[in-house]
Amino acid sequence: MNKLYSIISIVLFTILFNYSFGQTVLWTEDFGTGTSTASTYTGANGSWTVSNTGLNGTESNIWYVSGEECGNAATVCGSVCSGGDASLHLGASATFGGDGGAAYAAGGGGFFAIETDQRVESPVIDMTGQSNLTLNFNYLEDIVGQAGYDPNDDATLWYFDGVAWAQLDPLTVTAAGCDPQGTWTAFSIALPASADNNANIKIGFRWVNNDDNVGTDPSFAVDDIQITTPAGAISVTASYTQDIPSPICEGTTVTFTDASSATGTTINSWAWTFN
Repeated sequence: MNKLYSIISIVLFTILFNYSFGQTVLWTEDFGTGTSTASTYTGANGSWTVSNTGLNGTESNIWYVSGEECGNAATVCGSVCSGGDASLHLGASATFGGDGGAAYAAGGGGFFAIETDQRVESPVIDMTGQSNLTLNFNYLEDIVGQAGYDPNDDATLWYFDGVAWAQLDPLTVTAAGCDPQGTWTAFSIALPASADNNANIKIGFRWVNNDDNVGTDPSFAVDDIQITTPAGAISVTASYTQDIPSPICEGTTVTFTDASSATGTTINSWAWTFN
């Protein structure tokens, strides 16, 4: 019987897990590539709705989801990508051209009722067992200093704690530099402590247009919404057990059993390589 003596070298290849830049993504909405009004849009998380939060005329502005306003990355100018990366945006009624991206009718000239006060609202977001939450998204809004700018036509960010809605942030208008399309801008804000371990939160975007015929494009658009929490300490342990007969001979089967583990993350896949 020939005895075999060898040193086995073991390498654990790339471990794939859910972790990104120190944050764990808990909820996301990118609005897909379809075309609809916001009140008929249903994504992977459920249906969005539109609520009247004030005076709305017969030709009020409308919330749309489409690539007529492409959901671009931060610092990129507004653009059209019909059939591409859709955004949620505020456009005009059918009488004034419909979905033309983040472009709206500022007033009806005394003949049409353009007054708008509507909040588009996410489906219910379940944050049971989660805490230290941050809301992130990219958006663009009317440009300060642009001819025709009207601060009374404005978008604001809202939050629902399961009981009542409250304004979370006034959303500063985005920077000039992409006149007249607007510049996509990254935004992050900590959600209130009431969102922690709460199964019934929502987020919303409210748009108000006072129908004074003063205002200029862009109106408002948002995309790539995420809720994140800080990633915990990650520990990955590569381990195995072995069953090696003694003595070991040519043709003998040696059994290795994986015993790897991880804490603070979810491992999607891993494998062993033997030299």
